[in-house]
Amino acid sequence: MAISYVGGAAFGASSAIAVSATVTYSPTAGNTVVCYLQTSSSGAAPVTVVDNNGNALTAGAVQQTGVGNISRLFYGVAITGATSYKASWTGIGSVAWLDILEYAGVGSVDSAFSGTNSTVSTGTTVTWTARINANNAWLIACFGDSAATSWTATNGNLRVNQIAGAPSGQRTACMDNTAALAGLVTCSATKSVNAAWSVVAIALNPSGVSDIRELMLLGVGI
Repeated sequence: MAISYVGGAAFGASSAIAVSATVTYSPTAGNTVVCYLQTSSSGAAPVTVVDNNGNALTAGAVQQTGVGNISRLFYGVAITGATSYKASWTGIGSVAWLDILEYAGVGSVDSAFSGTNSTVSTGTTVTWTARINANNAWLIACFGDSAATSWTATNGNLRVNQIAGAPSGQRTACMDNTAALAGLVTCSATKSVNAAWSVVAIALNPSGVSDIRELMLLGVGI
């Protein structure tokens, strides 16, 4: 069964004192869900993400921008009865952006590599290129920006793009891309504002493939 994108949703908090964020979404049981969380404070930790019945997702990559925003990925299999997902943290209250993506036909998830970039990266072009070692595998890359910006996909599909108004208006952009044959896959976009950004990513293997044994960062955009 080939992987396919099913749908997604987004939540953008408007308060700098929040210690949780909830996105309403009802995935099909058995499909794979990927949650992307960006918080405006590095003190918003540790973080957990659970569905409305308390089923936890697995934590993936974490990356901090040069201005303190933290990007995190979580993933897991949707359980029957899920209608929402909640990210919670202790420590400092934070503005939060929580995106969710749903995929069918996933056999396994590769989160073996860490998110990278943006402690010194600015500019209006963002890109992530990785080598996938399975035919028809998908790369999921979620970008977070430190300023209000708009995004235009240049490689891959822009699935979720959202903004929260106060206080700083960072946007998130979740993208995916795939290739029929194992090899290089790129997710990239342009954005309207020159500002610090980060990216965290995972790969999805189609059913019948046990894992992706090599997934390498080959380049990051400026």
